[in-house]
Amino acid sequence: MRSFIPVTIQPFFWVMAVIIGWLSTNRLDGTLIWTIIILISVLFHEYGHALTAVAFGQKARIELMGFGGVTIRDGGRLNKWQEFIVICNGPLAGFLLAAIAWWLGSHLASHPTSLIFYILEVTYSINLFWTIINLLPVQPMDGGKLLGIILEAIFGHKGIKISYLISIAIAALLGVFFMINGSYIAGSLFFLFMYESYNSFKIANAFQVEDGDVSLLVLYKEVEAYITSRTIADPLKDQFAIDRLQTILERAKKGVIYTNSKEMLAKLFSDLDEKEKAFQLLSQDQRQLSPQGRRFLHYLAYSLKRWEDVVAIGDRVYQETPNSQSALTNAMAYAMLNEAKKSVGWLQCAVREGVLDIKQILMKEEFNPIRQDLSFRQYTDALSK
Repeated sequence: MRSFIPVTIQPFFWVMAVIIGWLSTNRLDGTLIWTIIILISVLFHEYGHALTAVAFGQKARIELMGFGGVTIRDGGRLNKWQEFIVICNGPLAGFLLAAIAWWLGSHLASHPTSLIFYILEVTYSINLFWTIINLLPVQPMDGGKLLGIILEAIFGHKGIKISYLISIAIAALLGVFFMINGSYIAGSLFFLFMYESYNSFKIANAFQVEDGDVSLLVLYKEVEAYITSRTIADPLKDQFAIDRLQTILERAKKGVIYTNSKEMLAKLFSDLDEKEKAFQLLSQDQRQLSPQGRRFLHYLAYSLKRWEDVVAIGDRVYQETPNSQSALTNAMAYAMLNEAKKSVGWLQCAVREGVLDIKQILMKEEFNPIRQDLSFRQYTDALSK
């Protein structure tokens, strides 16, 4: 189906429409009618979004999938009031279609058994019910998005996080309600919304007001472009990148852009053979590091022979990204601290993760402090046998 607003229909949309139609009628002809009405209703709703977006200068395309549809938009960013209208016009389109069906049906009240009356009655019921459901303050439904815009306008970035918390609570309650009442599809859908809202909350919680500072983003993109293309050291350009990253850290203090800039600066210091400076930078506030940043700090601590620092963050590093290298690094650090049992435990973990040539690895000098320990000797003897 093609128009100036392209429409794509995924196969799973048809599957769900047919299932809903069959569960509602238990008849083939009824299933066909419901499937067609669902298609028209979802398209009507999505065109409400899409046409408004186009009126505001954006490009739009519609994709129908699963339990409904989505309007995908490209172009310039809209103001909050424009975004509010774009989202609001989807439900308004649904209410409009319900009103049209009700008005036409009221003129056929004298023939309540006719096929046309039945079609209009189903159209009215579907659009009224699901539009009201869609306006509940649950993400990613329109009601949740509208609440997010309103709360962001009032409370700033904190409002976005509040909207996700509200979404989690209401989706959980509705999921339980529908399950208790035997509406398992609706219940499962709201539990899925609860899970998506929780993930979105975690992402929003990581973002701060500073992440929306355009001037900081411009600085960051400049440095990121250079670091990505950097193949050899260039003292002037490297210093340029360092100065820009330090400016971001001084101004941002927190947020995703702060964390990314901090980790990028640490890697640049490491490339310039200033590992101590890189370590000090990352170790200042490890709570703000990403899993990749913590893994890099783990590597720096090992490179600098800071064995106590290696083991201090080793458990978390491994839990976040289990791999043989992290386990082996922990094993060597514990060996240097003369804690043989813990070292052997991490060696066994490294083997389970697929470390290659364990016998050769055990020849490393880091294991010298525990070579005469009974637990280490038993482990090496077992490997020999």
